[in-house]
Amino acid sequence: VPSGYITVTEIAVPDGYVLDPTPQTKLVDGENPVEFVFENEPYGSILIKKRNASTQNPLSGAIFKVTTADGTLIGDNYTSGADGTVLVSGLDPTKTYIVTETRAPDGFEISEGPKTVTVKPGETVELVFEDKRIENFTIRKVGSDGKPIGGVTFLVSTLAGAEVARVTTGSDGLAVLTNIQPGTYKVQEIAVPDGVILDPTPQTVEVVAGKPTTLTFVNEYVKEFTIRKVGSDGKPIGGVTFLISTLAGAEVTKVTTGSDGLAVLNNIQPGTYKVQEIAVPDGVILDPTPQTVEVVAGKPTTLTFVNDYEGGLKILKKVTQTGKPLKNVTFRITKPDGALIGEYTTDANGEIFVELEPQTVVVRETKVPSGYKLDSTPRTVEIKPNETTVLEFENDRLGSIVIHKIDADTDRGLYGAVFLLMDEDYHTIAQLVTDRDGYAELDEDIPDGVYYLREIKAPDGYTLDDRIKRIIVKNGSTEEILWENSKTQGQIQIIKKSADYNPITGKPAGSLLEGAIFEITRADTGVVVDRIVSDYRGVAASGPLPIGRYKIREITAPDYYQLNTTEFEVQLKVPNDVVQVEVLNNTANISTSVKKQGNITVTPGQQMRYDFWDICNLSNVPLENFFWHDQIPTDAVRLNVIHTGTWNQPGLTYKVTYKTNLNSSYRDLATGLLSTQSYDLDCSASRLGLASNEYITDFRFEFGTVKAGFREENRPMILVTVLPNLANGYRFANRTDVGGKYNDKWFTSDYTWVTQVIAPPIKYPTTGY
Repeated sequence: VPSGYITVTEIAVPDGYVLDPTPQTKLVDGENPVEFVFENEPYGSILIKKRNASTQNPLSGAIFKVTTADGTLIGDNYTSGADGTVLVSGLDPTKTYIVTETRAPDGFEISEGPKTVTVKPGETVELVFEDKRIENFTIRKVGSDGKPIGGVTFLVSTLAGAEVARVTTGSDGLAVLTNIQPGTYKVQEIAVPDGVILDPTPQTVEVVAGKPTTLTFVNEYVKEFTIRKVGSDGKPIGGVTFLISTLAGAEVTKVTTGSDGLAVLNNIQPGTYKVQEIAVPDGVILDPTPQTVEVVAGKPTTLTFVNDYEGGLKILKKVTQTGKPLKNVTFRITKPDGALIGEYTTDANGEIFVELEPQTVVVRETKVPSGYKLDSTPRTVEIKPNETTVLEFENDRLGSIVIHKIDADTDRGLYGAVFLLMDEDYHTIAQLVTDRDGYAELDEDIPDGVYYLREIKAPDGYTLDDRIKRIIVKNGSTEEILWENSKTQGQIQIIKKSADYNPITGKPAGSLLEGAIFEITRADTGVVVDRIVSDYRGVAASGPLPIGRYKIREITAPDYYQLNTTEFEVQLKVPNDVVQVEVLNNTANISTSVKKQGNITVTPGQQMRYDFWDICNLSNVPLENFFWHDQIPTDAVRLNVIHTGTWNQPGLTYKVTYKTNLNSSYRDLATGLLSTQSYDLDCSASRLGLASNEYITDFRFEFGTVKAGFREENRPMILVTVLPNLANGYRFANRTDVGGKYNDKWFTSDYTWVTQVIAPPIKYPTTGY
């Protein structure tokens, strides 16, 4: 460098430092070295943090502009990330800067103005901007019955008439407008689905920032038009077809009545219509006269048609001696001039039914089964519309015997008595058995003469009457013999004892037990004949029972004992027989269990998981009001999600309830849950409509009555979020418990899991040189 004055100017610096533009001039004498020293300040930076004003949660998508105090633009597209922050670096520490939010995140409005900040060399200055959420505006559409209506379109406009939006309600009857600016709006219904009457009257609503707004519209439905078809007896007639047309004769539709006699037309437009019957089912007389009806919007309309039926003839055929129906009897029906209408035969009920037009007819019996006397007398009857004419014929049985076996006390017919019919030389002719009404009838004719009857088997529960009775049969007559039997009775006694030592009651094995309930049924019919309860002596005694076989079943066990499911069969063999049965009960073992596991350690702000298992009814009896409860450690975590798992009792439904720090009463979180299906239940405040400072403290699964051995199949679990500001070493406990009732006494168990917080050390800024 030549001698003389030398000027040095800084023209470039390393990244991250501020240029020093001041030149330095010094004398260079050629002998001594000359030193030029330039000092550079490092750049500063601004960290912008974007937060939700209500929850303090970070917000992404906010855009900021940064300028110097004199208006020089540094940048206008600084956007907050997922953590709600954006860093503006490389700032000259000698200048003052202005930070302005130019665009809020979706669903929020700008709540704060520009902020001025001075940047220091090498340091980062933090600025926090908070935005308020723009509340939704909801339009709610319901019918006059309060039920939601989907598919309704609304026009939302300013009071000056400028269109803002068009929205359509969903299946829940709601249309939600998000990000709508505060102000006053006009809302008008412009389209509705079929079956709903449009309401053209607009409504005015004021949308206020931070305040949710709901506007409700109520619509009338287009009511149905119903055609009702009945017979002259008032009963509904199905299968009748009607033609609906305008008064000008244009066809609108055809409808047919169902089995309830109704034909319903929905969505028919208001107006006046002509309705005419055009087809009817067999047996009904068509009514060709049309009716006129006015259909009014919103008003249900019913039009009734009454029809006559074709007439009918019912012939009833009975046996004179017994009154029982007689099948296979043939009748000939003719007109008065002899013209044949038809020949008909009685069915198993002794009946014939013929549909006939109104007229006069002649009825003659032409053929009867063997052993019966023909009634050849003709009868003339008149058939009328809408009426069934009944003719009753009786036939005598020829030369026969009828036995009627009855209870000596009640006169009730007795089933199952067996008799021998013998001739005058005591030779057996037939064996007769009484039916359910107590009758035994000989199936074939017998000659005149003397006969003998002997009972060889009495009905179950009755004493045999083996006396021989003498009967005389004359031609053309049937002898009816009334035969009485008296009941034979005995008693069943049950002795109820414990099979083992009961630790709950302290009773040893073999103790007599009170309160067991038994059901006694007939072994042959299954009919319940008695219910008995064991007394303090352990004895349950029946009332008097007819001789016969019986089954005994325990239906309720004594307190703290298992039900004995063995079915016992006993027989009362002789009059005054007493049969004793000893029935043992095993002790009811009653207990429950539950286990859980979570993290051993967590860090603040971390999401953690608790797993639960062995949620069991360990008893050998069912438990009532069975529940599983968990208490959230709200000093350290907030509940996010419950995963219900599945349970081993198919067909069981249950519900999940919860309570909060602001409401100590349990409320429904989910109901009607199937035990075999797993559910994820959202427990967020927004999902449950909780206040900003409200959170879940407890939840409870309520199962009702569960079987012995009830437990989870797939484990339930919950997800929680650890609070961000917990101190290092802080410990918190989660307690869970289960329980159920047996005989109004609770049996419960619980389990506790403890977690420790591991927080990273706080870094402080370095000071000094």
